[in-house]
Amino acid sequence: MNAEKEKEKRVSGMKMTRGYIYSGGVMKKKKLVMNLLLCLALVGWTSAVEVINIDINGYGDDTAYVGEGAYLDGGTEWIAYYGGWGVALGSQRTANLINQGTINPSYPDQPGQGFAGTYAEQVWIGDDGLGHDYSDGSALLDDGFVNITGAGGLNDPNIAFFGQGAYGGTFDMYVYGNSAGTFTIADGNDIIDSNSVTGTVSGFVEGQNYVIFRNVPLGNPNMIRLYYTNEINGIQLVSTKEPFAILPSTDPNNNMIDARNYDEAFDTNARGSVTEPETTYYGPDIGTYVHYLDTGEYMEYDITVDSAQGQYNLTADFVTYWGAAELRVYLDGILLGTLTQTHHDQDGSVYRSVESLPVNLFEGDHTLRWENTELYFDVVSLQFEYVKEITLDTCSDVYLYGLEPAGDVNEDCIVDIQDLAEMAAVWTVNYDPEAQ
Repeated sequence: MNAEKEKEKRVSGMKMTRGYIYSGGVMKKKKLVMNLLLCLALVGWTSAVEVINIDINGYGDDTAYVGEGAYLDGGTEWIAYYGGWGVALGSQRTANLINQGTINPSYPDQPGQGFAGTYAEQVWIGDDGLGHDYSDGSALLDDGFVNITGAGGLNDPNIAFFGQGAYGGTFDMYVYGNSAGTFTIADGNDIIDSNSVTGTVSGFVEGQNYVIFRNVPLGNPNMIRLYYTNEINGIQLVSTKEPFAILPSTDPNNNMIDARNYDEAFDTNARGSVTEPETTYYGPDIGTYVHYLDTGEYMEYDITVDSAQGQYNLTADFVTYWGAAELRVYLDGILLGTLTQTHHDQDGSVYRSVESLPVNLFEGDHTLRWENTELYFDVVSLQFEYVKEITLDTCSDVYLYGLEPAGDVNEDCIVDIQDLAEMAAVWTVNYDPEAQ
């Protein structure tokens, strides 16, 4: 019997219920249980609130501020914005965005233009850099756009948020201003809200160097504009979207995630031409599917599990346009397997995946991701059907979900004299890379 089969035999029948691990009906030692629970706590994947940090700079200054803002969970990485129309800005969970001045490989003759990168939790922001002066500096509150028109009110300058090819969602908007002035947000000619700052102080103080606008809808069909009477130094957009809550139900209709209800998406949007690019309006608040995805493009969903911990069967509904469709499924970055659909229909018919994929959902927050491996198809929905309590049939399953016990040197899911023997065999080895 080879080593792997021996491992599987030794953990056969192992299962986790209510946070305890049993094997063959015999409970493991309390120390081992606590180690496993500790591992679960350490490796748990926490879905972060999406935050878009925008550092408003003087025109042509592409050096971004590094540090925290008033919303502390927004991280320390900011995207420099220094004028221009149609510039895509995304959260730290997105990547490879087309920023101002970047050469778009699809349109090399049009720097910073085109539709070659589209992501959820992304907005388009516009201010052409005209009609105002600039303040300079490296901190968040000493660099930005300055209104020198003296007009105030709803006159230019303004910053426009819109949603072509980007996420449409609801955000809390933190707006930073170094000197006394008023910020106003409007949808078209309709004023939504106005707040003022009295001027800069040490640190971040609401009402003195920043204001908050709650529950601002960004994305098509809204054209939200932010007007300022004096100076604007930065913006934080904090998504208010809640994760999808899993219910302990055997009815998959109770745990059906609409494919539009994503938290992050990647669609290269590179098909088409310069004059007629593929354009899609994204986001759960907009109500359209991410359509006709290509190989490697993906969607991510934040989910939360409370009393619903257990094993579920995951299925998906597809619309296929080209041969077979294969969906690669990840949970917290771990590849769990694939879902496939062999039908092909040009009339938009919806088909269920051929198989179901067993998924263990532990209590806490998680990220579910599906990735396209074939071209082309749409995912309409995902369904979770509760089957039973969590089961880990092999030691490989234990390691797959990051539940391996501390001290398991030989990776057989049992901490015993064999692990001690392996440690003793290398006890005198010096692993110091600087040792002579």
